[in-house]
Amino acid sequence: MKQVLITGGAGFLGSHLCDRLIKDGHDVLCVDNFFTGSKTNIAHLIGHPYFELMRHDVTFPLYVEVDWIFNLACPASPIHYQRDPVQTTKTSVHGAINMLGLAKRVRARIFQASTSEVYGDPEMHPQQET
Repeated sequence: MKQVLITGGAGFLGSHLCDRLIKDGHDVLCVDNFFTGSKTNIAHLIGHPYFELMRHDVTFPLYVEVDWIFNLACPASPIHYQRDPVQTTKTSVHGAINMLGLAKRVRARIFQASTSEVYGDPEMHPQQET
């Protein structure tokens, strides 16, 4: 059993990752500030013995003991990240720095996620899955 931190854990992808890792027998700490995440995505996990929820903004340091970190914290939809571009940038930059610092301190493995926006404006919108 690994101690797993999932930032953005109340988002669409994060909540599904919480489900999967708990199903696999891991202890999951879900961290979200609920800027775009929703408690309804994780409501079924509240009270599960391998699940813990923490309201926290990754732009501030986090001091926990974990083996794995999945940093998914950042608004992914243009509607959301354009609402507060400064906070979105802080989440992406300071959040990544804080999670990398945590990973270094506790010697955890880290997965840093990003949206397709890092590739710039697509030639086709909306993008096709093909």
